[in-house]
Amino acid sequence: MFKPQALQFIRLFIPQKELFNAASAILDTEKVHFAEYSGIKLFNKEQKSSIISKDSEIVSAVNNLYLKTKKIIKKLEIIPEPKTIRKDLWTLEQTKQANRRLDSWEKSIDEFRDKQNKIKDSRSRNEFAKLIKANWDWLTEYEAQNFVWYIVEIPTNYDIDSILNLSDKSGSQVITHLMLVGTRKAALIVTHIKEKEQIEKALKNHGLLTISSTGFRKEIADFKIEGEHANSEKINTEILYLFNEIIWQKYLIEFHLNLQQIPRGYLFFGFVPKKDIHSISNEIEKRVPGSLIDFIEPPLTEDSETGEMGFPPMPEPPVKLNNPKLIKPFELITTSYSIPRYRDIDPTAIVAFVFLLMFGLMFGDIGHGSVLAIIGIIISLKLRDYRNIGYLMISSGISSVIFGILFGSCFGFEFKPLWLKPLENIELLVFISICFGIFVMFLGMFFQILQKLKRRDWIGFFIGPWGLATSSVYGLILGFSAYVYFNPESSKWALFALVISMVLLLSPIAFQVQIIKYLNRRKLRPLKVHGDTLSSFAEIAETILSYFANTVSFIRVSAFGLNHAALSLAVFAISDAFSKNGVPTGGVDIIIGNISIILLEGLIVSIQCLRLLYYEFFSKFFTGGGSLYRPLSENHLYEEVK
Repeated sequence: MFKPQALQFIRLFIPQKELFNAASAILDTEKVHFAEYSGIKLFNKEQKSSIISKDSEIVSAVNNLYLKTKKIIKKLEIIPEPKTIRKDLWTLEQTKQANRRLDSWEKSIDEFRDKQNKIKDSRSRNEFAKLIKANWDWLTEYEAQNFVWYIVEIPTNYDIDSILNLSDKSGSQVITHLMLVGTRKAALIVTHIKEKEQIEKALKNHGLLTISSTGFRKEIADFKIEGEHANSEKINTEILYLFNEIIWQKYLIEFHLNLQQIPRGYLFFGFVPKKDIHSISNEIEKRVPGSLIDFIEPPLTEDSETGEMGFPPMPEPPVKLNNPKLIKPFELITTSYSIPRYRDIDPTAIVAFVFLLMFGLMFGDIGHGSVLAIIGIIISLKLRDYRNIGYLMISSGISSVIFGILFGSCFGFEFKPLWLKPLENIELLVFISICFGIFVMFLGMFFQILQKLKRRDWIGFFIGPWGLATSSVYGLILGFSAYVYFNPESSKWALFALVISMVLLLSPIAFQVQIIKYLNRRKLRPLKVHGDTLSSFAEIAETILSYFANTVSFIRVSAFGLNHAALSLAVFAISDAFSKNGVPTGGVDIIIGNISIILLEGLIVSIQCLRLLYYEFFSKFFTGGGSLYRPLSENHLYEEVK
């Protein structure tokens, strides 16, 4: 929590004959994130970047095979199991052979689907015919009297009258009767054998499953589909087998692209969780004879020199967010803005606290919160892809329920609150919102100062945007405002002290360009110069203005809280107006009003919470631009086709 999980950089030497074993071992650990790393020099000679290039024919051929096979699998509506078929890297000729096999299957794919549909139709007809034989075998007596009969299965919501009025449409004498065949709704149609052609033509236009007296015995006796079904299953099995081969080849190519060729072997680079380095090391050493593994701690700062022995500096580590299960869904809010960088603070825990507190203040109602939580439960159970959104709705709903108890509101019906009624305590609510906003802003500034300290960026720490100097000025302005409010007679001296303090704190920012140039001349750590003195003064003016704008922005928390209470009041006012004018509504107007509040205000409040988090909190410290830790495993390889 507050920082990503610790990772280590892995450098692995692989002997020339152990590439296949190394690729299998790395995939099976399910912990290795591949890292792009090039520019290695040994004996002052730059080594070959990788065995194959991204533009090579084999890469293009395997990718095309993957896309083509995935398309066929989706057509057949089959789901592959994550079980790769592991073989050595294909040659170009092997990819051409696989492509020819796919082409032959693709040409006949429609034929296979037609056969499957016929099998399904035959099975349905056979089951229907057996039900008729079990329950309605006496119908065969009609055949001896020159009558023919038809039993038509009627789907749910089908227009039954179009079947019952068949005699009018066909011009034939027809007897129709509704019946049940097992649990399936059907219509019995009886007509003279002379009318057979007209009736069958009319029934064909309906396209419904129909069993006739002339084909009844055939439907039961001639159900032989095992061979066709087995042939279809065989094709499916062959396609899945080839797809599992292609998935492995696709992984092998990615593995080869990340290798660096050196004398007598190859070098592989990646990132792994620090807590798993021993198990990963043991697994690889056991399965890859002659391999050598080196684990390196990422440097504390981005510009630390970590290259040695011909190795360039370490690439930027990926980020594995490390939050408790209850807070994890709120990672969605953080990552929607941007991915934190490895050395930066992960604000997800604070995001969860701030978001829920603001949401509850703006949407406090027991009934509305309960509905929101129930919808969240349904989403999390029924829609797996949106599970995190469901959890967010559950958490937000619980927060609303808690504040509904504090505010004394349930679907707009008021009762004695545990804390206060929003519409009766407007000034207090506004004051609480501003104080909450000040707290959130100071928290953002604290994170910025902490991050600059961790990076050893001393200029940014002292005089950078939202650094120690500007944060102190913000604190002084707030302190001055509070002092003057309680001691108005001493306002002149307080103002004088404020101005002197601001000049002392902001002067280094105004002349930061000159300070940086001086430090560079002293041959200290080289620092980058940004802008000029004029832009530094503009930066100061912008920072001071943003103090007021950001602080006032949090008034919207109280404004939407009051708005929520006012809307609930308006719903009951409208209902009372209907009642006074003799318009019976039976409570429907109150239900519609509450539904409108939940839908519209729930969405608006969510947007406002995100806006305050992103613009007033994240803008103080969050740089983003990181990449998520994505270790390769068999399950990950199959993610796109699940």
